[in-house]
Amino acid sequence: TLQLSCLATCVVPIMAMSMTESGSCASMLQRQRTLNQTALPELQIDDRIRSSHCFASSSCVYLLAFLLLAILVHAKLPGPSEIQPTKSSRNPHVDNAKFLGMVLVCWSHLGAWFLKGGRVDIASSDVIWFHMPLFIFLSGSFVRPFSRQLLIKTFVTLVMPLVFFIFILFPMSIILAFGWSENPLLHQEPTYESSVWDVLTGCGPGWYIWFLRCLIIWRVVSMFTCQLPKSLQISLAVTSACVGIYLPAPWNPQDVGIFAIQRALCLFPIFVMGQHVDFGRFLQAIPGASKASDPCVLVTWTLILSLIYMENTPEWRMVTFGTFDVIATKPIPFLRYPSVPSCPDDYYFMWARLFACLGYRVLCMFLFLLFGVPREKTWFTQSGSRTIYAYLLHYPFVLLINKALCWFANHHGLQLFGSSKSMEYFHFMRLAFFLTCYFVLVVYGLTSQPVVALFGPLIEPTWIQRIFQRQDSQSSPKEVG
Repeated sequence: TLQLSCLATCVVPIMAMSMTESGSCASMLQRQRTLNQTALPELQIDDRIRSSHCFASSSCVYLLAFLLLAILVHAKLPGPSEIQPTKSSRNPHVDNAKFLGMVLVCWSHLGAWFLKGGRVDIASSDVIWFHMPLFIFLSGSFVRPFSRQLLIKTFVTLVMPLVFFIFILFPMSIILAFGWSENPLLHQEPTYESSVWDVLTGCGPGWYIWFLRCLIIWRVVSMFTCQLPKSLQISLAVTSACVGIYLPAPWNPQDVGIFAIQRALCLFPIFVMGQHVDFGRFLQAIPGASKASDPCVLVTWTLILSLIYMENTPEWRMVTFGTFDVIATKPIPFLRYPSVPSCPDDYYFMWARLFACLGYRVLCMFLFLLFGVPREKTWFTQSGSRTIYAYLLHYPFVLLINKALCWFANHHGLQLFGSSKSMEYFHFMRLAFFLTCYFVLVVYGLTSQPVVALFGPLIEPTWIQRIFQRQDSQSSPKEVG
């Protein structure tokens, strides 16, 4: 255990330094991400991001280092886990991870702060984007072979909630957040849906529903691929990621293809990983937190919030070696760096760049699962089994706290980030602790029984599944007594 911890601690900074020193595009982004300044305009960024070799050599070095780390960790792990069956069919560690991952989702959707001094951007997603690989990895562990009943269940639990979200829940969220507009269904920021057809076939509405669209694709495809040989499944996942990374870039940088297909292709390897990686072996080999109050959990979350502060402060970004600028996992940045004379090698090595970034995020995800998530049943474990409610309903509440704090800061002199430079970190951690507690309450409240009873017919429409079952029972031949 000590060897694994030391190895992870040493390898990550070394890989980050190697990527930064190679003259990468993103390391040259002199974006003004201070706590009280705005980011550079896109045109200015576009002129500064490219260097002679961009991510070519650094991504290959990082990818080889990650493969070496994976081999060493696999060699240290015990044999296949023998988990004793419990009375409950659900794993509390998985539900705890989903709940805390949803708290990070709220953090990533916090948005910019509009204060009197200007717009303030807190770049939290650069640090915590491992929360999406977390959900993808956990979703991959529930893959089953194709059957008619499973296809109906996928339609009921994924497709119909998406339809209800598009036509009912999202317009309701927009009305609550921005007031009544001429057409809340076609709210055009940030995915620019111009028609109902675009809403149905695009990656929105909103910037966070892409995961549900991708999950539908992954579940349906995996029904047919899960029975293939393991090596063939891995080959298909790697091929899909390479195809996704080289798809033509859309005019809208927020657009990730029809039905979010580009992001589904790029992140499919993590979903396949969830089918084959026995995480119980990690839990057996490495001790971690058992309860929510365990010091290990508190230290991990303090470290995450501290990294968010460091990434937003130029004086402290040297501590992280610019890692979170260099290692961007979202497919969007890959589309914004096409093959140009000033960056000739990046286009041919985007496959290495993708897998290097995914490897880093998966490493962060495993560390979070091991040390930042309690493994036993807690007071929020049951809420973790209902995170789809928080996922589809959280946006107005995240926007509410943003607007409320900005209002207090602009009209009542509330110091969100502190006026003293020496105390800036403590003021930020105070704000971050308050926001984290608020998001915990939001997720817990949106997964409570009253919310489930109110929105259950739309988010978990099991009544549709009962209709199919009734039709099957009526059409099946009756036994002659």
